[in-house]
Amino acid sequence: RGFVLPKYNYCGPYNPLHNQLVYDENGRHIVMTIVAEPPLAFKNTSSHCKNRLSDPKCWYGFSAEINNMLARDLNFTFEYIEPPDQKYGGKHSGEWNGMIKDILDGKADMIGTPIAVNIERSSAIEFSFPVTEDTAGSIVRGTTGEHNYYFFLNTFKFGVWLLILGIMFLMTLLMSLLNKLSPFEKYGSTMYAMQICPCKTCERKRYRKRQGLSQTLQEMEFDCKVKEKQHSNYIDDLCMYNSLWTIAAGFVGQGSEYSPKSPSGRFMLWAWWFFVLIIVSMYTANLTAFLTLKRVGVDIKHITELPKQTKYRWGVIKDRNIETRLLNHVDPAFREVALKGEKLETLEQAINLVKTENFVFIDEKSVLDYNFREECNYILIDSNMESNEWAYGLPVYSPYTNIINTMLLKYKETEVIFENINKWYKKTLDCETTSVGSDSPFDIESLIGLFYLMGMFIGAAFVILLLEMLYALSTDRRQIPFYRKLMKRLKLKKDEITTEWWKRRQSIAVESFTNGNDDSTVLENKSPHDQRKEFYGPPPTIAEINESSND
Repeated sequence: RGFVLPKYNYCGPYNPLHNQLVYDENGRHIVMTIVAEPPLAFKNTSSHCKNRLSDPKCWYGFSAEINNMLARDLNFTFEYIEPPDQKYGGKHSGEWNGMIKDILDGKADMIGTPIAVNIERSSAIEFSFPVTEDTAGSIVRGTTGEHNYYFFLNTFKFGVWLLILGIMFLMTLLMSLLNKLSPFEKYGSTMYAMQICPCKTCERKRYRKRQGLSQTLQEMEFDCKVKEKQHSNYIDDLCMYNSLWTIAAGFVGQGSEYSPKSPSGRFMLWAWWFFVLIIVSMYTANLTAFLTLKRVGVDIKHITELPKQTKYRWGVIKDRNIETRLLNHVDPAFREVALKGEKLETLEQAINLVKTENFVFIDEKSVLDYNFREECNYILIDSNMESNEWAYGLPVYSPYTNIINTMLLKYKETEVIFENINKWYKKTLDCETTSVGSDSPFDIESLIGLFYLMGMFIGAAFVILLLEMLYALSTDRRQIPFYRKLMKRLKLKKDEITTEWWKRRQSIAVESFTNGNDDSTVLENKSPHDQRKEFYGPPPTIAEINESSND
């Protein structure tokens, strides 16, 4: 009966427990030390077990089931004892406490529940084959966010909003600039035609421009204010005002009646639409997360942030594995967490503090998961610590270690341990909460790549503008060298910039209204010929016409 190993010789130091060869556990009686901590071990509170807690039948839970299977398969009997301080085992001033002390004092043959393996404990006792693994975690009660009238602005940080506004006005300026520079836009092509056209109307416009009476941009001159307002053939469609409207409309997914015609202008507008698409998608996603996930949240993303804030208290249970691991951590930030945190006595005390105060409890993640399995308003904070093994503890050179290890390995391979973990650690409530910080506002670092891309798009648009100018020069049919064509166009563009862009485009009629003169009354008393001469000025001379044609 039972599971029997091949015969082996014990080579450890003399101990009454080891004074004979051990082949199996048949007929042996083992003392196990245990503490009650769900779900590893529960005490049966029935009247039958009130004074009989050494009886294995008065205990249940994950560890109790594994112990019962070991006793059944290896054919031994056992009883439980409890350490007076109800601790797993820690070392203070060179002295051990808890279940480890029971092992060292010879009161128990093995620890009856898996405990965390660390180097300090391994120097005092021997550990079996690992039963499971666990990692550190921390839990805190979530807080419901305060009502915010401007919640829709929380998706981006303030600096990001400023950058978005800045690039919007920059795109407005560039859109208007491309409209004036491109030879394929309405403004640029019309201005160039007005500057070189030899017809009498254009000659008169150029003459009046030199006299300071009007500007080339005025396609028509009106002696009636109403007709001027009704006239819609305006060549500067993409002025700063209209460009701003075109750019701003993209944010709300709307088009504009003003759109560029040149390849460079259209590429610039496409680049802006691409930028808006990404920004709007990120805004929508983060706003959705803010509205749906920020019902319960905390301001801490990692336990190393705890010493830098004052909103939350935090602590660990004394003499547990987590305290040892934090104190021995290579990173001083983790050691600071352990040194400045509160030292609690029991798990019940820690759970009560988490539920009643702004308290962060740091412990094994499985312990936290189990004790808050029916709660959805508590949030686990990541620790980013390496997981560690949990195993049974035995005395150093224990003759039972190999037999226990073999059976635990069998349980591991046959999924017995896995099934028991799922049984006792199963979460009874499926919460819809997500990791902390998933709805954090985007900062500049998150979007800087998008702004760099927009800079490259702007550069590409001006390269396209240069290609447009070269193409326009190649289609010029005048029989003059290419260099002279280029210099002529540059001279005309320079003249346009200095005389057209920075002056108010006012017709004679507008000037009359501004100066308070009612020219219509004066003109009514003159003949039609004199009215036209008064309004348009004297006709140019032959020499002036020839000079304007040479320009």
